[in-house]
Amino acid sequence: MSIIIPANSAVSGGYEVANSLMFNAAKLTRQSGSTGNRRTWTWSGWVKRAAVPGTPDAKGGFFSTYTDTNNRLDFGIDANHRFFFKEKEGSGATVIDFTSIAVFQDPAAFLHFVIAVDTTEGTAADRVKVYLNGVRITSWLDSTAPTQNRDTLMNVSGRTYIVGSTDGSSNYWNGNMAEVVLIDGLQLAPTSFGEFDEDSSIWKPIKVSGLTFGTNGYYLDFEDSSALGNDAAGSNNYSLTSIAATDQGLDTCTNNFPVINALNFGSAGLTFADANTSIIANSGDGWRTTYGTIAVSTGKWYWEQKILDASGTSHYIGITDIDVAKNIATNEFENGGVSAYAYRSADGKKVTSVSGSTALTSYGLVLLQII
Repeated sequence: MSIIIPANSAVSGGYEVANSLMFNAAKLTRQSGSTGNRRTWTWSGWVKRAAVPGTPDAKGGFFSTYTDTNNRLDFGIDANHRFFFKEKEGSGATVIDFTSIAVFQDPAAFLHFVIAVDTTEGTAADRVKVYLNGVRITSWLDSTAPTQNRDTLMNVSGRTYIVGSTDGSSNYWNGNMAEVVLIDGLQLAPTSFGEFDEDSSIWKPIKVSGLTFGTNGYYLDFEDSSALGNDAAGSNNYSLTSIAATDQGLDTCTNNFPVINALNFGSAGLTFADANTSIIANSGDGWRTTYGTIAVSTGKWYWEQKILDASGTSHYIGITDIDVAKNIATNEFENGGVSAYAYRSADGKKVTSVSGSTALTSYGLVLLQII
């Protein structure tokens, strides 16, 4: 069964997250300098998917401590869109194995995951606690807890930490991450990282700067575009691979932006990139349509777009009824009965279902009011 969490938009007052990081075949890495607490730790992060179901990038890791196939601890979203947390050690024996029943393929929302581990717990079910948007996940397809007092592969001296991949060379996270935290030495509840807004009941982040992060702990806030691997809580900084300053995002868990919807019905043949903020129309695919993740009804709305290459064909950018957008073709913008308004790149004309084509000098600022 799918669980689609509504998009978390900005809520009034409270803590505001300034930046996220856009991942696309990219990663952050660092070497653990010394051994910390291998039995008790907590990882927290806000994530927004951009992967297109059925493509090779459908599986993506949030975090990994990978040595080889038989010695690894990693968690993220698997190829079946389920959350997973697994650890293999020694000859490949699985010592931790959790897979969710719920699937997560919504590209519109930021989701908050907390993985809280304490293998010293006498109750096996409490040694691994996973929370989604402040609520503990208690139903699992697989639920193999670690044995009591087991040393996990977290916080091990000399081990490579990877953010954004399960192994550092594949299964990359495709999408955004924000407010990424590791706590070395404490099994924390989600209320250390977020709270329910008293007016909207939306789960939202709170400041984490006052937490005790421990020996190998860190806080990645992604606020310095010149050092996106900076640990805002200390000196456990990360190195960047295939990440540039332009990968710093303004799309966050307190200011959720609309992006291109990878789940819509008319987008077959399009390539999505840059956390679903860019599309590439592949040669020979004919007309394809895609639209945003946040629909509008009433009010005044503004957005920006940039055409990098308009050669060889026309691009239409505008608004239309969602039922029409699923299979809209080029000339339907100008046919009666279709509620659509767009710019056509081939000749710089405004095209509507009411008046046909109107000459324009160029693309420019448009203010849209829907009543």
